[in-house]
Amino acid sequence: MRIAFITDLHFGRLTIGAEAALLADLRAQKPDLILIGGDITQRGLSSQFRDCQKFLAALPAEWVCIIGNHDVPAWNLIQRFCDPYGPYQKFVTQDLNPQWSNEYLAVQGLNSARRMMRDWAWEQGAIDDQQIGTTKSFFAQHPDKTKILMVHHPITHPPLAPTRLLAENYQRALTEFAEAGADIICTGHLHLASVWDGKELVSGRQKPLWLLQGGTAMCDRLRGECNSYWIIEVTSGNLNFILRNLGADKFD
Repeated sequence: MRIAFITDLHFGRLTIGAEAALLADLRAQKPDLILIGGDITQRGLSSQFRDCQKFLAALPAEWVCIIGNHDVPAWNLIQRFCDPYGPYQKFVTQDLNPQWSNEYLAVQGLNSARRMMRDWAWEQGAIDDQQIGTTKSFFAQHPDKTKILMVHHPITHPPLAPTRLLAENYQRALTEFAEAGADIICTGHLHLASVWDGKELVSGRQKPLWLLQGGTAMCDRLRGECNSYWIIEVTSGNLNFILRNLGADKFD
């Protein structure tokens, strides 16, 4: 099974040509499922969500999407505090914590975006106890499948990432998700791509815990890297991760 993980699209602030290049490469890669890790818009504007709607309709496979902090209205403060997820739910999906499964795979998406965090840090996020419980219950229903958790804010400490960018409650969340059997944790937010085995971060963990950090697939806010996305290959329990990078006019 082939899975594409794309994140931080940021409609409203795209790298020129990136959208067409990404769609073309996804068609060529022929994923069975596309995971979208949040920040699909730049400012949570209706016009940006409409552009994203067209993109989602053009995707060549079934998709699962989660919300990111940029998808909460930035300038309409009344809406941000009274109905922070309304625009996303109107244009993308009502489900803020989506679940997906087939005979091979179980995917749990979580909403880590919040209307406000401490110290007015709008870019930060959190995972609450209810979300942890939901994930544990869902994964328990799929004991023999490859289990993927997708959340926008990192719950581990990638290289060069300051702790303030991690989701609140991240330490407990990481432990609980690992104990629930998560095989891959997909995160975004940082615009930096990496993958590593984080089993040593969880006491008693024996099998790999793959921490897959997505770069930005289309945004021009780059942090020393080009636009990129991941292909995940799942074959008889074996996992392979392939990074697709945007060159002059195409991903390879």
